[in-house]
Amino acid sequence: MDSKYLGKLCTKIGLEWQLLGVHLGFNTVQMEQLRAAYPSSISQCVSVMLSHWKIVTEQHKVNYTSVLANSLREVGRADLADDINGSVQRLSCDFSVKEKTCSISSTDGEDELDGCADNSRQHVMLNDDSRRYKDELKTIVFENRTSDPLYRYIEQTKVFMEHKNQNIDLFVKTRAFEKTMERLLMNGIVIIIGNAGDGKTTLAVNVLNSLQKKGYTPLVFSDPNFLEQAIDPSRQIVYFVDDAFGTPTLNKRFIEIWSRLYDKIDSIVSKQKMSLILTSRKMVAQQAKICCVPVNVTLIHFSILPTKAYV
Repeated sequence: MDSKYLGKLCTKIGLEWQLLGVHLGFNTVQMEQLRAAYPSSISQCVSVMLSHWKIVTEQHKVNYTSVLANSLREVGRADLADDINGSVQRLSCDFSVKEKTCSISSTDGEDELDGCADNSRQHVMLNDDSRRYKDELKTIVFENRTSDPLYRYIEQTKVFMEHKNQNIDLFVKTRAFEKTMERLLMNGIVIIIGNAGDGKTTLAVNVLNSLQKKGYTPLVFSDPNFLEQAIDPSRQIVYFVDDAFGTPTLNKRFIEIWSRLYDKIDSIVSKQKMSLILTSRKMVAQQAKICCVPVNVTLIHFSILPTKAYV
């Protein structure tokens, strides 16, 4: 279950979210903290809650998809539980096919025994770690909203970055990273284009890490509409919109938003008051009439955004 799937799930959970939180291991005080922090958005409460919960369960090697599905079923959302189980089964089938292809030799009996052993280990892991991870969950404090209008975006970004930085030690600064940093600092906007799985998001996150060390405030969005609400020329902010033009196909609403933001972004970027990183799948970028060009081309003009560079 990746971050995008979890994000979509958050929009489908309604008034039962607090009961779900208690089933997952949080307490009623923490539910009140979330309500105070995000009083006008249930999906935001759910997003922050599940993001923290997923990080803790992963650290304790808990079978979090199973726990989440069972908890959703307990609060009357069998539809979402079935959807999660269906997604897991599809991934398991894909993995099984690959595993059988790579296997040299095995008997049906051995396969069955191995499967039983794996299931047993999962149940033992869940039982052994359930108390520890739930104890850790109860130490989390969801701070009340401050007077800062960007507070919820900063908190949302913090959770996103914590999750993405779990394997930061494995990242190696490549030529693409150096070029992205160079073009971003030079032009204010970089659009990273590639195929699914090429590492566009990973590259962008590591650029954010580097800029954060230089004093920039990173803000991450999955929808350009939220970016519009968070533009603040008084701060040194680097904005990141993943799949900026839609995924897996072109999102016409996103295109309309970018067109509306043209003048505002152009003005702020030209004054070096903001930086913007966008990613897009190559096919979607082509649908948006964006031309892929060599990294040594500095400025490109097209109908959606102003001054820009490509990697």
